[in-house]
Amino acid sequence: MPIELSEVRTPAQRKAFIRFPWRIYRGDPNWVPPLLRDVGRLIDPAVHPFHQHAETAHFLAWRDGEPVGRIAACVNRLHNETHAEKTGFFGFFEVVDDPATAKLLLDQAAAWVKARGMERLRGPASYSTNEECGVLVDGFDRPPVFLMAYNPRYYPALIEGQGFAKAMDLLAYDIDARREINMRGMERVAERARRTVNATVRTVDLSRFREEVEVVRQIYNQAWSRNWGFVPMTHEEFDFAAADFKAIVDPRMLVFIHVGNRPVGFSLTVPDMNQAFRHMDGRLFPFGFLKFLWYKRKIRSARTIMLGVVPDLLKSGVAQLLLYETITRGVGNGFPHSEMSWVLESNTLMCHAAERLGGKLYKRYRMYDRPL
Repeated sequence: MPIELSEVRTPAQRKAFIRFPWRIYRGDPNWVPPLLRDVGRLIDPAVHPFHQHAETAHFLAWRDGEPVGRIAACVNRLHNETHAEKTGFFGFFEVVDDPATAKLLLDQAAAWVKARGMERLRGPASYSTNEECGVLVDGFDRPPVFLMAYNPRYYPALIEGQGFAKAMDLLAYDIDARREINMRGMERVAERARRTVNATVRTVDLSRFREEVEVVRQIYNQAWSRNWGFVPMTHEEFDFAAADFKAIVDPRMLVFIHVGNRPVGFSLTVPDMNQAFRHMDGRLFPFGFLKFLWYKRKIRSARTIMLGVVPDLLKSGVAQLLLYETITRGVGNGFPHSEMSWVLESNTLMCHAAERLGGKLYKRYRMYDRPL
């Protein structure tokens, strides 16, 4: 049967778009179903503040009346203003193992962003590097951790077969305190930073939540500003994300570094909620929330999602102090195992730090580019 494409416009099409991954991953023990509510909110321009600075479209591929693939196309004005580029993105990419279907979807995304003046198609990113991004190319033997991507082994070949080339790899490090960890060298650097630049450490004060979110936003938009693919987050995006994270964040593991009175760095480590989500089949209600509460109690692994220091203090030892505090507090609070992700392969400072801690590079994700 021929393959047909349709743009997602109706509630029924939207439901088919959101539910399609269940067809791809049926029977895959490593897949963690996303929360249907969260995906629905992300793709809804009336709900998620990302759409205030972006234009998006969503497409489904059909064969014989059944969906066989999906893709989103995106023009993120904030990305292009930040990098002086004309780059469009594809994301939410899921497809059966069929090059013809993959071609149709990727060509549709390319044509859509090109019609809006873009000169390059990059992805996958759903929708930007501030959300889930990258194709898993190595490390299929273990489930993904919270907010990290997962996909079948055949996706990289399908994408590369349509003229895409590697743009950047994103790395995930496995850090396990049950293995021998070399903390002595980092502890010495951390203590020197305390003395020489008057660095102090504190954890988040949830009674001042809005003020703390603004501190995080300011540090984030400075510390990550030189990173490949970085897009600053708006006030609205930060507030939206913070409202979700407030329910799951462990206040002992959101760590700030100050030099004098100036906040200069922070790290955010959260329990690996995927260990609970994998039992919920994407639904909070009627019974998903009860399952979440039950399995959440058993989580002993975490993910360090963000760890950064403002650029002018990168060589001061403050970053090592922040990493040292992140690891020791995680272990002390009942999380002997964590994933540090994702780390740009070009971020040699953080890669070397993870390796010195005994971290094992165990998953690799890839972003692709195709000129238009």
